[in-house]
Amino acid sequence: MNIAIMSSMPATLAWLFVERHFSTLKERHIHVRVIIVDENIARKNGFFSHALNVARRQAKIVNCSTMMSFLKICTFKVITSSSPEAMYEISEEIRVVKVPTLNSGLAIEAVSENDCDLICLMGTRILTSETLRALKRPIVNIHTSDPRFVRGGPAVVWEILAGHCEIVLTIHQVVAKLDAGAILMQDVQPIIYSGGLGKTIQNTMVSAQPKIADLFKEVILRFQDGTLDHKTFPPGPLRVTPKIRETLRAQMLCRLRTVEAG
Repeated sequence: MNIAIMSSMPATLAWLFVERHFSTLKERHIHVRVIIVDENIARKNGFFSHALNVARRQAKIVNCSTMMSFLKICTFKVITSSSPEAMYEISEEIRVVKVPTLNSGLAIEAVSENDCDLICLMGTRILTSETLRALKRPIVNIHTSDPRFVRGGPAVVWEILAGHCEIVLTIHQVVAKLDAGAILMQDVQPIIYSGGLGKTIQNTMVSAQPKIADLFKEVILRFQDGTLDHKTFPPGPLRVTPKIRETLRAQMLCRLRTVEAG
């Protein structure tokens, strides 16, 4: 059985997954053949234009102006800015293919050329419906929330605003509707309040990465055995970048709960 991993730069989760589980999976005749890394060329070549395009898409979802959406994104980015993620060494046995976007012919070709049976999305942007059809293989994704509570993102902040003490890590089947495919496996990750919103999100997600890697391993093993339990559910609301006042409230709540914790 052959696996393809799709991820976006810096692909930290993909590297961690390989570090933890490559040898164990190989013993079960499960081979990670290729890691396809989205270099996000559009953002590199023009951050402002890229952010504006994201703002336009989000504005349509929440029915607000593009300018207001852009201001929300900028506010959230400034408040949640954090240090770069750690990098991991990758096994030389695995082919790494860098593409300008995962929604490209190069990404689809890489999956096909390596005769992959399953695709694992480990931190990616949204795949278009055209890409999903072209891949023609089962795809599983990590959503760092319970999709019955919230679909979309950003990670952690909606749980903070709702007063939750943890996030629900969810591996689900990928379908055209965002984060709405059948739930395959879940685990919980406590929110680690660490001063401001940015540090809280970063520390929570860093702590969650080993659990996410382990969830993927279990899903892959059950996929091989044919024992995956597909749990359908009524999808929760689709969320995008919070309003400015919500971001500021989340920042305040993080600082308050950090003090309360000690």
